[in-house]
Amino acid sequence: MLSGTGYLFESEKKFASYKYKIGDPDWGEILLKMRVSTICGSDLHTYLGHRTMPTPINLGHEGIGTIEKIGNGVEYDAVGNELSEGDAILFLPYIWCNRCYYCLRGDKTNCQNRRSIGSIPFNSEKPIPTGTFSEYLMLPKGTEFIKVGEKNPDFLALGPINCSLSTMIHAFSDRLPKVSGKNVAVIGAGALGLYSAAIANYSGADKVIVVDKNQERLELSKKFGATDLVNTSNMAMEQLHTEIIEISEGRGVDVVTDVAGYPPLAEEGIKSLDKGGIFLEIGTIFPAKINNIQLDDFVKKGIELSGLRTYEIRHLLGAYNFYSKTHDRYPFKAITGKSFTYSSINEAFNVAKDGAYVRVGLVNQ
Repeated sequence: MLSGTGYLFESEKKFASYKYKIGDPDWGEILLKMRVSTICGSDLHTYLGHRTMPTPINLGHEGIGTIEKIGNGVEYDAVGNELSEGDAILFLPYIWCNRCYYCLRGDKTNCQNRRSIGSIPFNSEKPIPTGTFSEYLMLPKGTEFIKVGEKNPDFLALGPINCSLSTMIHAFSDRLPKVSGKNVAVIGAGALGLYSAAIANYSGADKVIVVDKNQERLELSKKFGATDLVNTSNMAMEQLHTEIIEISEGRGVDVVTDVAGYPPLAEEGIKSLDKGGIFLEIGTIFPAKINNIQLDDFVKKGIELSGLRTYEIRHLLGAYNFYSKTHDRYPFKAITGKSFTYSSINEAFNVAKDGAYVRVGLVNQ
C-alpha cells in the first residue's frame, strides 16, 4: 500500500493538503504516479469563483503520469499497445456511460452521465484522489488512455495535451472546414489559442491572425505560426473587426476560433467573417451572453455559428501525433511558463491567476 499527499480545494482560493493510503487497483483500474499536472483555465475559473463546484474537491484533470500498478483486465492502451509499469500515459479525463441517447448516437462529448476526473465529488470516508492535483491518481474503470512512445518524455511539454491540444484537434478535424489557403482568426492567446494557431499554420492557412491584450502572449503566438497580431489593449473594441478585415485584404476571415469567451470580442469576431465563414466558440464554461447579433448576416453572408466542448479518445491520439510530428517546429514546452512542486499549489494558483504565464505546472518530484 502506497502513501501519498493530495490537495483539496476548499473554497476561498485555498487548497489544503491531506494524506492518504492507496492500495492495488481494482479490476479495470490503473494507478498512476502523476508527473506533471498543469492548471487549466477551468480550474482557475473554479478557484476564482466564476463557476461553483461542491467543496472540498480534488481538482485537476490536465496532465501526464506514469503507471505505478495495473489492475486486472487492463493489458493494452486504446490503440493496442502493451502496457508495463513505468510507462507514461496520456488519459482522457472523461468517462462516458456508453448507454445514454448521445453516446448511442456516437456523440459522446454530450454524454448525459459523463464523469470527469477533477470534478468527481470527494469522499472523505474513502479519500482516494479523484483529480490530478495529487501525487497519485487511480484511473477509474472505463478511462481511455494512450501510451507515450518516447523513452524520456518531456512531461512539461506534454502536460496540457490531454485537454487543450486535444480540444483543438477536435475543432479542426471535425468541426471546421479545411483551412489550407484560408484566413483564420484566433481570439485569445492562451493554451487553446496557441494550439489553434499551430494547427492552422501546420494545415496551410494563408493568414493566422491572433488577437489578445497581452503583448507577451502575442509574441509567443508567432512561434506557433501566427502571421499577424492584434493587440486589443489600445483600441476601441468596435474597431477589432475592421482591423481583422483589413489584415485579410478586405474580405474578412474564413474561420474564427474564439477561446477567450468575452462577449464583446465574440461579437467582433462574428462581424469579421467573410461570406461562408464559420465562428466556433470553444471552452467557455461560465455564463457569457452576446447581445448584438445581426441575424440577417447569417442569411446574407451564409455564415455559421457553432460551439464545441471536450473531445474523444481519437482526438487525444491526434493531439499526441501532432505533438510528435511538430515538437521541433513549435515550442510546446514554452506554454507551461512556470512550474512549482505539488506542495506549493497555493503559490502556483496565486501566480496562475495573474495571467503572466499561459500555463503554470505542478511537478511531482
